[in-house]
Amino acid sequence: MSDASAAKTRPHLSKRKRRLFAAVAFAGSALLLLCTLEAGLAIAARSQPPNRLEAGRSFKWGVSIKGVTWGHRVEVNSLGFREREFACPKPAGTFRVAVIGDSLTWGAGLAVEERYTDRLQALLRERNPGREVEVLNFGLAGCPTAVEAGILAHVAPIVEPDLVIVGFCANDTKFEGSRESRESRAWRPLLRLARAPAKLGLTRSGDFLHERTWDVLVGVGAIPDWIEALGRSYSGPEWKVFELALAQIAKICADRGLPRPIFAALLQAGTIDQIREPTVHGKAMLAWHEQALAAAERAGFRTLFFHEALLEAFEPGTVLAVNRWDGHPGPECNRVYAEGLLPLVEADLRRANK
Repeated sequence: MSDASAAKTRPHLSKRKRRLFAAVAFAGSALLLLCTLEAGLAIAARSQPPNRLEAGRSFKWGVSIKGVTWGHRVEVNSLGFREREFACPKPAGTFRVAVIGDSLTWGAGLAVEERYTDRLQALLRERNPGREVEVLNFGLAGCPTAVEAGILAHVAPIVEPDLVIVGFCANDTKFEGSRESRESRAWRPLLRLARAPAKLGLTRSGDFLHERTWDVLVGVGAIPDWIEALGRSYSGPEWKVFELALAQIAKICADRGLPRPIFAALLQAGTIDQIREPTVHGKAMLAWHEQALAAAERAGFRTLFFHEALLEAFEPGTVLAVNRWDGHPGPECNRVYAEGLLPLVEADLRRANK
């Protein structure tokens, strides 16, 4: 049979089938590329401790978090917080401190005993033998101060604290993540599309494509970088909500007859050198902390800033971050926080003994 005859007898594909075939071929190629990317990212991440967090049970104040934070298992109590179970009502003679805050208080990348709340409890018990002291952690990763106020309003009647501490991070003034903005909301469909591979189980690829898409949008000026987005929360409606949240926390404490709450500005950086010689971004962070401290003082808080304490505690070149993949403060940084809080809390403990 001639080539011409063979061509005439070969089945003819309709335009619709050719398009379908092309779509299937494209989808298959895209999936193959994503699987290759996922495998490459998995190989690159082999040296990293596991870091898998997900939403847990829903509670009145929000949703608990479970999983693993950089190799440390995350467990929650019956109230939904990363804290042990404790007696309710509060046993007689117990001095109980309730600490609210975001991921710096919750303990991203830390074992429970490495957090400043647990270190503070250990110091108080060591220095005050025979006195029952509890420092309970009600931190929640990604939680702004406005939500923290709601958490305190919910748990205070249950916990019966004798003192309240607010652990503050610079992004606690924002309703959403520190880099979210009105411009980024307009690009959410594209960003969701970039993360779509995660729905197929290709979580690393989804996160990678989402971050690269974000970087491109920032690079072309479609959305602001994180420093500009976060800076906006220090004025306007978000700042007003932050101030109202501080006033609410102070009122809860006053209504319960507690000492003035403590506002602890938990300064953080990758290395101590970034605090000693701050960049433009670092200077902005310091200014925001000082603005928040001033607002807390106006609301009736006692305030504590760790700028000088960190400079005194660490030699040049010291790494403060929990690890090289995550900028949250590490164990030694949390030690400084606990030691800084100790005099204020111990003074309240001694007054309660009288």
